[in-house]
Amino acid sequence: MSFVNKSISVLFTLCIFLFTSLAQAGASEAEIVKLRTDWAKAKYETPKAQQLAAFEKVISEADDLNKKYPDDAHVMLWYATSLSSFAQLKGGMGVLPRVKKARALLEDALTKQPRIENGFGYGVIGAMYARVPGFPVAFGDKKKARAFLQAAVKIDPKGSDSNYYYGDFLADMGETAEARKHLEIAKSAPIRKGYEIQDKGRKAEIDASLAKLK
Repeated sequence: MSFVNKSISVLFTLCIFLFTSLAQAGASEAEIVKLRTDWAKAKYETPKAQQLAAFEKVISEADDLNKKYPDDAHVMLWYATSLSSFAQLKGGMGVLPRVKKARALLEDALTKQPRIENGFGYGVIGAMYARVPGFPVAFGDKKKARAFLQAAVKIDPKGSDSNYYYGDFLADMGETAEARKHLEIAKSAPIRKGYEIQDKGRKAEIDASLAKLK
């Protein structure tokens, strides 16, 4: 093989390597922050009558990122969270495919990064197991829900999200004293920089859960 042909071959191989590496790269921090913030805006700053449409836009955004970065755990997490929020708002049997897709995405994300978003992933999947119907309709399971939610609290024992999800679950289970303890911890958690919309909206949910205990 001539020197020119060898050079072309090496250049071609290098281009393939670079293309593959770029294809496998994760989403940028800016892309993740935008996706997370768009979800928070849809959930906490959008009028209820417009929320389903808002969540659909976030789901479409997340789906595009998931196709672009299929191995990115953070994309999977916020994609799943958006699907879960849409399903919870809409309700009915028709949302089960989205709930099941959300579970699959979360399982994959947690396999890749068990501590993702400081336990938030465990909180979301735990809440899903707590809320969806059980067998044979769906995969709902209170025992599994409790285990996931406890895992979230173990990772972030003073966190707003982790303690809210677990406290709300305990309230629904009638475990009032323990529920109040975790909800009060959640309420006292500081507003995080970059998570202002999410954390302020969560405070309102915490207050609603505490009100159920009175």
